[in-house]
Amino acid sequence: MRHIIYFLFLIGLVVSCAPLREINNPEKHIPYLGDIGKYSKSIIHSSFDKIGNPIISKPIGLAVMEVPFTKSKFKSYNAIKKGMGEKSALAYIDSIPIKPKYLTIEITDRIGMRTALNTDKNKEVLSYLEQDEDYRLVYQVSMVASEEQSRLLMEADAIFLIEDWNGHMTVEAIHNKIKIQIRLSQSEIFDYKVLGFCWSENRYGQKRIEALRLSSESCPKNTERKAYQLSETKSYIKL
Repeated sequence: MRHIIYFLFLIGLVVSCAPLREINNPEKHIPYLGDIGKYSKSIIHSSFDKIGNPIISKPIGLAVMEVPFTKSKFKSYNAIKKGMGEKSALAYIDSIPIKPKYLTIEITDRIGMRTALNTDKNKEVLSYLEQDEDYRLVYQVSMVASEEQSRLLMEADAIFLIEDWNGHMTVEAIHNKIKIQIRLSQSEIFDYKVLGFCWSENRYGQKRIEALRLSSESCPKNTERKAYQLSETKSYIKL
């Protein structure tokens, strides 16, 4: 009987600890380039709950930039490392002029991404996006990469966001017509930026994404931030 009670206690302990591990795992909450999810932001922090990725049939153009850490950026990076139970190999000292650097990679081909989102392959994605104005697309990530990854990205003739043969988002760098795939999951992503959507309807009354926008940008004329407002506008015009 004592053994049974001890066994049940162990099971209860494992079950009660499982959600804590999930909540305290910061990696789960750091999205990758091209992720789509529900985004919220306050003065204190931001959160991103991923719902999926669009299907990309054609490469989407990217840009990469190497940036020196600022005090606030290094604090963000350190917080992620601490949350993962790891110690940073980088050091940031105010008095030393040469600061450690990180990379930012961002989607520059907004038209290409918009076109991809509006294809028949992404009908299910669009049906999710039009339900909630808080859905966003991750278009930029900040990360600490290995020397080899940094070199491949910075020296590339061109870089693109593609789907690999498994259907996973990955970055492709082209060097002298040679294509090299670089997995961002092997880098230390510690920050991200998102784009919202502007909606319109085609001639058949089907909703589509007309533009991708920053939070500070307004939507073009005759488009709406909220997809359902298109129907309201149409009803108003009829009246």
